[in-house]
Amino acid sequence: MKSTKLIACSIILLLFTVSFVKAQHDTLKISSAWETDANWSEGYRPTSSDTAVIPDGITATISSAAICNSLIIGDGSGIASSV
Repeated sequence: MKSTKLIACSIILLLFTVSFVKAQHDTLKISSAWETDANWSEGYRPTSSDTAVIPDGITATISSAAICNSLIIGDGSGIASSV
């Protein structure tokens, strides 16, 4: 019984850690399509747990549904909005 509880607690902790570690900033590197994974600093387009960053001078072309947890446009000191 004790080992079952320990295993269950370990799994919950692991799931929490994985979801916590995943959230990060993913920056568009060049003016390009949002959908192309290679255009992003993390090597994949942002997910629902990521903050997407579109720096000054970069244009994101979005031709299909795009998702992120939050969006920073420019240097972050002006426009910032949640998606």
